Amino acid sequence: MSTQNSAQWFNPASDRLEAGGNGIIASRLSTAQRTALALTSADAGLTSYDVTLQQLFVWNGTAWASGTLPLGIPDGQIIFASGGGFAGSTQLTFVSAGPANFSLQPTWNNGATTFTGALVNVTDTASNAASLLQDWQVGGSSKAKIQKDGTMSVLALNTSGNASGVGGVNVTAGGIRTVVLQAGASALSGVFLGSNGGIIWQSSSDAAGGTSDTFLYRDAAATLAQRNGVNAQAFRVYNTFTDASNYERGVFDWTTTANTLTIGTQNAGTGGARNLNLVSATSYIQLFTAGSILSAQVFGNQFRIPGTFGFDTSAMSVNDTFLQRDGTGGALAQRNGVNAQSFRVYNTWTDASNYERGVFDWQTSANVLTIGSAKAGTGAARSVNFIAGGVVAMTIGTAADVQLPKTVTAAGTTGAQTINKQSGTVNFAAAATSLIVTNSFVTANSIIVATVGTNDTTMKTVNAVAAAGSFTLNANAAATAETRVNFVVLN
Repeated sequence: MSTQNSAQWFNPASDRLEAGGNGIIASRLSTAQRTALALTSADAGLTSYDVTLQQLFVWNGTAWASGTLPLGIPDGQIIFASGGGFAGSTQLTFVSAGPANFSLQPTWNNGATTFTGALVNVTDTASNAASLLQDWQVGGSSKAKIQKDGTMSVLALNTSGNASGVGGVNVTAGGIRTVVLQAGASALSGVFLGSNGGIIWQSSSDAAGGTSDTFLYRDAAATLAQRNGVNAQAFRVYNTFTDASNYERGVFDWTTTANTLTIGTQNAGTGGARNLNLVSATSYIQLFTAGSILSAQVFGNQFRIPGTFGFDTSAMSVNDTFLQRDGTGGALAQRNGVNAQSFRVYNTWTDASNYERGVFDWQTSANVLTIGSAKAGTGAARSVNFIAGGVVAMTIGTAADVQLPKTVTAAGTTGAQTINKQSGTVNFAAAATSLIVTNSFVTANSIIVATVGTNDTTMKTVNAVAAAGSFTLNANAAATAETRVNFVVLN
């Protein structure tokens, strides 16, 4: 026992054992007196009762340590001064029937200091992997655990309000469980939200910072909604994603085109354009207007529409070309009020300045129906055939010449011929005055135009008399030599 400052350190009761008290009264010093003592490691174990703080202090060789029940403090509480506490393997156990078994009430009163309300710092040189930093129990049954690797397990009520026997976390507000995190092998696992709750994403990587801008809600039973007031929303499913400039994705949104629901595929950068399939378990897919009126139907390999098939400008802002059923079955019409229309079929197309196409329109010449071919740039002029029953009846040549199917009888072949075409030639033999041509196009009412094609000295003209299936050519005089006659049959 140290003897320094003996006048202060020892008083009549310093080493007195009270009769029947069986205790020792330590020296009593004020805080100022105690802290003024010049102590070294050799004084370790020196004990003093601080009458200012009403606490028992022990010099541990380097500093004063305290751990005592101060006067006036209810049973079940222990206050440690700065630097005080328990060392070694000592355990601290609270046994009390009071309402607050263990209460930490530190005072934080310095804005320049970073405080820690409760610190558990375990020196783990060797321990089982299942060791716990904390184990909170009720009646000997664990309710929450913090493993030494930081994993936290919590036992929660299930979504029916009963003890689930599985891990979980309840988040409450105003006494109402707004979020339940639940997991278990025999119970439904997941994150459960209240009916007015939602999943919210921020514009910042900090969940508590930025602006809330993307929300998922329960819109009704079995109905999930992405909504945010009057702000148009977009839902995207990616096929590939490298970054915001290189992707392939499917979209279901109101953002691609304002006030228009877009369903389809998009790509950017290295992403490729992809097809869109609409698949139904039945044999058809139906599209309806807002008034529940059927507007289109995909049935097997058919696309059906009850009204008009419209084509728009590239900006989808002007409806200017329409195909529709024209009053009766089997009648298809391209029409748009008083606006002249044009139908074009291309043979070749490089761009709007280089093409070859067939036209059926009212636009080439105002108020005149034009049927034919057109070209521009590198495109070539093309002929137009008019056919009937698969047989060419007339051709408009590239020089705008009219060409009828014909058979030209070779020189030296004279007399009657069978020519089943709208035009042709035959040869009168010398001294002949008539000739019969068998022709399947000719009827008794046919008009036959015939001309002499050779400059004969006597035979100058012919007339043609039509009959069913043939016609007779009569010369004005007998031919002096072989003479050619040209004919055209008109019905």
